[in-house]
Amino acid sequence: MPLLVDLNCDLGEGLTGDSAERDRELMSHISSCSIACGGHAGSADSMQWTVDAALQAQLRLGAHPSYPDRAQFGRVSIPMPLPALCASITEQVVALTEIIEVAGGKLRFVKPHGALYNDMAQDSSLASAVLQTIKAIDPSLSVMGLAGSLVGNLSQDLGVGFIGEAFADRRYLNNGHLAPRSEVGAVIHDSAEAVEQIISIVQRSEITSITGRLLSLHADTICVHGDTPGALSHLEHISAALKDAGFTVCAPQ
Repeated sequence: MPLLVDLNCDLGEGLTGDSAERDRELMSHISSCSIACGGHAGSADSMQWTVDAALQAQLRLGAHPSYPDRAQFGRVSIPMPLPALCASITEQVVALTEIIEVAGGKLRFVKPHGALYNDMAQDSSLASAVLQTIKAIDPSLSVMGLAGSLVGNLSQDLGVGFIGEAFADRRYLNNGHLAPRSEVGAVIHDSAEAVEQIISIVQRSEITSITGRLLSLHADTICVHGDTPGALSHLEHISAALKDAGFTVCAPQ
């Protein structure tokens, strides 16, 4: 049986032609992408361009909804009533779904962004509300969330597909959650370190936390943030290392 690894990026988050070209370069090294759909970034034009380019690259397509917070790029927790949040998530995902379907594609998964993603990994009420919202939009959609978090168990309980995600460019706390970006060393900038972390995950299902503790971690997909400085270098080195280790970058069918 071939050894397959799904690599994903969050795309469509920039506002310039340069960011669009960067996204296109990233697409040549990945197999799945999460597309910003208006909550923290993204517009009808950026969604259209990103969808067209991703379909051309034969990527698995996902939506990347967020707290409705463009000013802070969705990276701050927003205390808001769950019905209002779920209505916003529905609006974001449906907007992208319509663009994808007109282009002849299919939305396969939803990956919450930033603070919403992290909050869901620690708040079962929030996670349940978001999961049920996504299931109501389309029961065939899977949810991409932090591998090893409560989101996986809740997804199973609610009958929602779950894609456990690990990160090439982020360090982990001893409890398996992501180290806050504000913490020194939380973001991995060195491609060799990113490669080391990914090979550890795909070959041994383990990582080393930011304090040096060995943690067990099984993941279905590996993320490199598209807006991380050096993301393209990370992906070039990771894809080459995976190939050398006998893996093929490919999304599940």
